[in-house]
Amino acid sequence: MKKFIFQSIFIFLFPFILIIYSINYVLNFPTQYSINNGTNHVLVKWNEIKNPNEQFDNIILGSSRAYNAYNPKIIDSITSNSTYNMATSSQNIIESYYVLKEVLKYQSPKKIIYEIFVPQFTNTDFYHIMLNAHFMSNQGKWDMILNGYKQKGLTNIFNPLLKHKPYLKNEITSILNLMKSSTQNASNTESNIQKNRYLIKGYMYDNFIIDSIQASKIGPLTYNVDDSLALFIKEKLELIIKLCNENNIELICVRAPYPRTRINKTLEDKSSIFFTNFLEKKGIPFYDFNYYKNNNFYDSDFTDHHHINSKGATKVSKKLGEILKE
Repeated sequence: MKKFIFQSIFIFLFPFILIIYSINYVLNFPTQYSINNGTNHVLVKWNEIKNPNEQFDNIILGSSRAYNAYNPKIIDSITSNSTYNMATSSQNIIESYYVLKEVLKYQSPKKIIYEIFVPQFTNTDFYHIMLNAHFMSNQGKWDMILNGYKQKGLTNIFNPLLKHKPYLKNEITSILNLMKSSTQNASNTESNIQKNRYLIKGYMYDNFIIDSIQASKIGPLTYNVDDSLALFIKEKLELIIKLCNENNIELICVRAPYPRTRINKTLEDKSSIFFTNFLEKKGIPFYDFNYYKNNNFYDSDFTDHHHINSKGATKVSKKLGEILKE
């Protein structure tokens, strides 16, 4: 009887499982294409981190705000050290912890520079999490999924379509572009689409400047840290602090700048106040580049309402380089 029930369940579920994984295969095609031809940015980062001939003194972690802000080439020209930007798109604080654990299998950095960005403490974007996990060891991947994200991680493993929901439109467009490029015998789709963006030791160079009309619509910073979020942030940051202490690594927290328009419209920057107070109590240096020394970041230094462009990145990288040198 039990055998009959299990067989019935399997026969009922199998078509749905087959459909789910078939759709996932199609939607993953642009990403897999970029991996196969070696242009995937996360692949490039992990290859360079795993290279035994490369050893980095400073490693930067965080979301795309760090990914676009800190240029290791400029930082190293000031410090005479070697820096690598291991920040990735939508990198959640849990992901940052497990990425750091994995990085320490290949690197022995003296300093970790961690970017503070409140939305990435609450946002769990499994599209990017699973991409990072793809290049981690099996042990590191399952450690992050089972111990870091627990039920959410397992759900996204067994139903991989969930991670695609926010990106369906972009992925369908990418698939159509790949089909179009193949008929035109294009050899490098990514370079044709994004000529103004490329990697420098993990940093994303982007010379795009925000449109003046879009800039005029930028509102104030509204990020707040309520009691439950504060508890979560403290708990996860404690893990990163502990991991750094165990490996004799100095942890430095930073906050990339926002457009001057946003800062001028902000009456009280609650997230900056929270992190300044918390990190001071923990003895962790915190540099908020919106208020550190003179704020010389203008709207023209940004690609949108919070991502800095190559011009602004030069400014903030010099500031960070000076801090690390001191």
